[in-house]
Amino acid sequence: MLIIDHLRKGVGADSDAVVDLLGSTAKAALCDAVMGLYRERGKAQARLLVTGRDIEERSLALTMDWQTGLWRCEGRADAFELMGRQAEIVEVIREMGSAGIVEIAKAVDLNKGTAYRVCSELLERGAIVKGRFDNGVVRYSLSNEVEEDDEEDIEMP
Repeated sequence: MLIIDHLRKGVGADSDAVVDLLGSTAKAALCDAVMGLYRERGKAQARLLVTGRDIEERSLALTMDWQTGLWRCEGRADAFELMGRQAEIVEVIREMGSAGIVEIAKAVDLNKGTAYRVCSELLERGAIVKGRFDNGVVRYSLSNEVEEDDEEDIEMP
C-alpha cells in the first residue's frame, strides 16, 4: 500500500522524513519505509530521503526534467549538494586535474580571497584536498570520495 502525505513546512538541511510528516509521528511508526522529497520552490534539484525497516537509509539527489515531468536520480545527495560557487570550483578542478587558487579564481571569475574562502569550505566538507606544491603554489584536487561518487551506480529503492 502506498500512502502519500504532506511534510511540515520550513524544513531545512537537517530534514528527517519521519519527523517531518505532518501530524502525528505515529503515522510513520506504521510504515515499513518512509520517503521525503525536499525541493525549493522553482528549483529543478531536490533531495529524496529514504529510511525504513528493511532498506538502507540514504539521501538521493534528484533533478526534475520539466519537459517530461520525470525525476532523474543523480546519485547520493551528499556528493551533489555543492551549490553555486562550490559546484563551479569542483568542476574547474575536475577539468584541470588540480589547480591553484589563482587558476581557480580566474576560471570562475572571483577574486583570490573569495576563491580561497570557497576552497576552504570545500576542504572542510572533504570535497577537495590540498595537494602537492608546484613552484611554491598549493594545488587543490578532488578528494577520492568525490571522484568515486561519479562512477557509482545508485539503484532506487
